[in-house]
Amino acid sequence: MTQNKKKWIFIVGFVIALIIIGKVAYFTIFKTCGDCGNTSDNNSTINKMELERIINGKEYKNITIVYSSDNGSLPPQYHREYTITVSENAEGVTSGRSVVKDYEKVLEEKTISVDDGQFEALMSELLKIGPLSSDDKLFGCTGGTGKSLRVFKEQKTILATSSYSCAGESTNKSLEEFDPVITNILHITLGT
Repeated sequence: MTQNKKKWIFIVGFVIALIIIGKVAYFTIFKTCGDCGNTSDNNSTINKMELERIINGKEYKNITIVYSSDNGSLPPQYHREYTITVSENAEGVTSGRSVVKDYEKVLEEKTISVDDGQFEALMSELLKIGPLSSDDKLFGCTGGTGKSLRVFKEQKTILATSSYSCAGESTNKSLEEFDPVITNILHITLGT
């Protein structure tokens, strides 16, 4: 065998090994990461019946909605994660909070004014959120943006899902469409 053929066999073998290692790492991280919305059954928890019961009965007391969005893998000085928390306490008082962080610290934290109508509108919009779809189409795509949505009634999780968007594709289109909804209802702006 010539020296040139040996080099090509080595290079092809090396590339195949890198692909296998990458695939194993990808599925290890994204299929077991609890913060990525990954549980069993398509990596989402959506209790539609409970959500409908709460919305139809307007049982909003002790409900907390936590929505997070980030602008992707960027250098620290440019990376931002935006988290909006909206809740109604046991007395029926609604409140909201907005937090902007970089990778390490909180850059801005402020109170958001939320009235009963806004809270009810947000709750109704939650029925449009679907589960995480297959993320196989995004295999190997890096640097994209992430979103997550969690809804709790007291300590019980009613809804928990996430989305990863990269190169014009996403793992949860319904959650991607929630971003302008929450900002319009609450009259706030998220940086991008």
